[in-house]
Amino acid sequence: MDELGSGIVINILSSALWVLGGVLLVKLYSVYITRRETLFNRFAQMPQGVKLVHLTYGLIGTEANARTAEEGDVSAICSALSMLLDRFGTKKVSVLSPTVALSEFGAVDNLISVSGPVWNPITRTLLDASPIPVSFKEDGGDDVLIDHVHVSPKIYKTRRESNIPRECYALVYRGSWETSADGKKRHFVVAAGISPLGTYGAVTWLRKGSTQRLKKNPFIKGLKKDEHAMVILRVRDSSPAGFQAYSAGPTSPGFLIIDTLARYRASDIKLELGG
Repeated sequence: MDELGSGIVINILSSALWVLGGVLLVKLYSVYITRRETLFNRFAQMPQGVKLVHLTYGLIGTEANARTAEEGDVSAICSALSMLLDRFGTKKVSVLSPTVALSEFGAVDNLISVSGPVWNPITRTLLDASPIPVSFKEDGGDDVLIDHVHVSPKIYKTRRESNIPRECYALVYRGSWETSADGKKRHFVVAAGISPLGTYGAVTWLRKGSTQRLKKNPFIKGLKKDEHAMVILRVRDSSPAGFQAYSAGPTSPGFLIIDTLARYRASDIKLELGG
C-alpha cells in the first residue's frame, strides 16, 4: 500500500475512533443522568436535563375580611424553592407570581404550584380541570379536602388542639395539559393542603422524593408520560409550639409524620392503601 493509501486508512480509522468515543460519551452521560433520576424527577416529569423549572405560589388577599397569612405557606414556598435550586441549579429555576403565571399559563412548562386553591389561582385552575375527582371545599370557615373517587365521598378535616393544627391533609397532583397553539404538552405539579401544615407536608413529601431512587416506589416508577396522578397525604405535627413556630428553612422538621392515604391514576382510579 502506497503512502497516500496508508494516510487515507489512518484518517478513516481515526474518524471512526472519534465517532465511537463520542457515542460512548453520550451513552455514559445518559446512564449517569438516568441513575441520578429520583422519585421527584419521575413524578414531576422534570428530568435532570430540563431547561427551565417554574415555581408559583398563592397570594393572600388584602381585604379587611381576608384570612391572615400563616407562616406555613411561606415555609412551604421556601422549602420548594430550596429543593429546586438543589436539584437543578440557579440558572434553571424561575419564580413566577400568580399574576405572571396566569398571564403565561398556556406557555409555561415544568410548573410547580404551591398552596391551595383559595389563594393560588394556578392551583385552582389545575384542580378544576383535573380528571381525578378530589377537591377543596369550605366548611364552617375551614377548608376541607373531599375525595369523590368512591361511592361514599371521604371528607378530610384539620384536627386542632388549643387552636393549633395537629393533623392535616394535603394532595400532590401531577399531570399535563395541551395548548391549541402548538399542541405541545406542558407538565405541572400541585402541592396543596387544607392548612399551611398540610401544604408544608406536601412539599416535604416532594422534597423527600428528590433524594430517593425510583425502585423505592413502584407506583411512581410505573407512571406513564403525561399521565395524571395524585397522592393524598395525612400530615401530623407533634412540635411543642405547634406548626406556627416552624422556621422557613429547608430542613424537614423531625416533628412531622407524613402518611400516604391514597394513590390515584386518572386512567385507572383505584385506591391503594399504605405508605
